Amino acid sequence: PITERGVVYSVTSANDNPFIGGAGVIKKPGTGTTGVFTVSAIPLVANTTYSFRAYATNSLGTSYTSTIGTFNTSTSPTIVSPTVASVTVNSAVLGADLVSNGNSSITERGVVYALTSVNSNPQVGGTGSTKVIVPGTATGVFSSNVPGLTTNRAYTFRGYAINTIGTSYTTAVGTFTTATTPTIVSPTVAGITSTSATLGGNITSDGGAPIAGRGVVFSLTATNGNPLFGGIGVTAIAAPTTDVGVFTVEAGGLTPGKLHSFKAYAVNGGVISYTPMSSFTTAAALVTITSPSIRDLTTNSATLGATVVNDTAALSITQRGFIYSQTSVNGNPVVGGPGVTQLTVSGTTGSMLGSISGLLGDTGYTFKAYATNSAGIAYAAPFAFFTTFPTLTVTSPTFADVTASTATLGGTVVSDGGTTVSSRGIVLSLNPSVAPVIGGAGVSNVVGSGTMGLFTVPVTGLTTSSDYYFRAYATNTTGTSYSSVSTFRTQPLLLLGQAQMQWAPAPQPSQMPALSLQSPPLQQAAVAASPAQAVPQFIYLKDISERADQRAWIIEISSDNKEWLPIDERVWLVTETTTEIKAVWNSTTSSPPTRLFFRIKAQPAS
Repeated sequence: PITERGVVYSVTSANDNPFIGGAGVIKKPGTGTTGVFTVSAIPLVANTTYSFRAYATNSLGTSYTSTIGTFNTSTSPTIVSPTVASVTVNSAVLGADLVSNGNSSITERGVVYALTSVNSNPQVGGTGSTKVIVPGTATGVFSSNVPGLTTNRAYTFRGYAINTIGTSYTTAVGTFTTATTPTIVSPTVAGITSTSATLGGNITSDGGAPIAGRGVVFSLTATNGNPLFGGIGVTAIAAPTTDVGVFTVEAGGLTPGKLHSFKAYAVNGGVISYTPMSSFTTAAALVTITSPSIRDLTTNSATLGATVVNDTAALSITQRGFIYSQTSVNGNPVVGGPGVTQLTVSGTTGSMLGSISGLLGDTGYTFKAYATNSAGIAYAAPFAFFTTFPTLTVTSPTFADVTASTATLGGTVVSDGGTTVSSRGIVLSLNPSVAPVIGGAGVSNVVGSGTMGLFTVPVTGLTTSSDYYFRAYATNTTGTSYSSVSTFRTQPLLLLGQAQMQWAPAPQPSQMPALSLQSPPLQQAAVAASPAQAVPQFIYLKDISERADQRAWIIEISSDNKEWLPIDERVWLVTETTTEIKAVWNSTTSSPPTRLFFRIKAQPAS
């Protein structure tokens, strides 16, 4: 019969072959006789390797397991290398490296921090110490964003980890100083016109955190003399880059001849700094002249008419009148131009008439009304007439501003045949074999306005990379006359590039009107005035070669970089300046997708 069974064990480094009575061997008897059994080995030394064997004794002697078992006792975790990153004015990402769990499951890990001035050796439960638990129990590097810090203060922190043995800290302590607000100075203004100006500032310090956005805010001084984000009548324009240093942006849509107030701004960590307020006055606008007319036409005389509207009441009109020339000599007369005769008319605003004589019979003339103020000379649209009445004649088909889907086409009605022109316009088709006529197969008819002289009409919906054949026409009671056939080719669309994504303050209702990229434009979602918040935006910076000519931009959006759709202007506010195209998330009823791609298309430069 079994008289005793149990386990013998010893520290492996002292005795790796334990038996009863051996050096350093501890015997732990169990209960029972045959079958499986266990015993508790207490006490043991932490972080130590042990060797052990089971034994059993009867009257004939003691037997041991032929295999010697080994095990390691646990210790507290090993944690090193406190890390800090992404420091802002009120947050930082803190972490450490959990090298070992000490042969025992980790029950908690994280960081503990304190203001250095309060506690330079923070521990869990220590004076002024705050514990931030990082989810997970695995070994390796871990980190967590720590919010709610105080601006421009020094902090000390450590990583920690807890297992069944106890709590361990990084031996080294980490330190960091939270950022302060950026420093921005020297508001600048240049290139002032009647409706635009180049505004800027100079960021001399980022305050210890990366600049998230910079730009200008401006408003009419009479509406708001201290422009801030979200203020009444305030427009914000973000710069395309976020560097420290001097920057400028182009402000458009300004009111002519008015005092404007502006500030440059910089953002880091959600905090906005402004320059001192500055101001400028836009240039005055030219006078507007409308309704050119002609009456009492004879072989060598006529009475010319127009209406002068003073859009800038602060600027006095110093001169007004008419200029005219033979169309064959100068079809676009201006004051002082070749072959141009000038007739001044007394008065300032309102309707005016001027009688001219000494004209040649059977000759085409073109005239313009004009008016002058301190901003310069303004002209009405050109008006053509004949001193006699030859047959209805249309000449000089023209094309310009050809894009992938649009063009400006025109012609000149040089004679109405003595009967007023009832309509005029352009007919065009893709058929090179048959001259286009009104009502012809495959022929498009684009009706223009006016009666005599040069005219143009915008044509849309054209097919990309196609040859078109067109004629100008005019119709009166005697019939329809056509010009000769001319041709042009539409441009292909080019992929210009993808856009830069960044975060910016949400747009306010008072910002610049959106650039209409869809026809008809989609209804913009209503935006309630609210404090500035960070929303996604993208900015496409135009190449220098793309800034001077007019392009029909196409913005497309994708969630997977495979399927591309036109941008939805109900949730994106799209604006354009000379140097950039920008879209800012503008929805108050939905959140932006978490993954987006943008790209820009346009017709090539002409």
